Amino acid sequence: MQLEQQLIELIARTFAVDASTLTNESMQEDLKAWDSLGQLRLIMQVEAEFGVSFPIDEIPTLTSVSKIAASIRAKQA
Repeated sequence: MQLEQQLIELIARTFAVDASTLTNESMQEDLKAWDSLGQLRLIMQVEAEFGVSFPIDEIPTLTSVSKIAASIRAKQA
């Protein structure tokens, strides 16, 4: 499965939305549940599922599917 699709499905599960409503361009502003607490829940899920760890100062910048995917790729390289 492509990284972005796997990430979209994880975001959909985390925020209880239909994955078909999300795209690579989906952003934090697009989902009401993706608030500051939601951001922390999402990052914990991403770290667990993809086996990566984000420094605390990077977490606030991970505000879209594409930004999170790029960061995962950089950490897995």
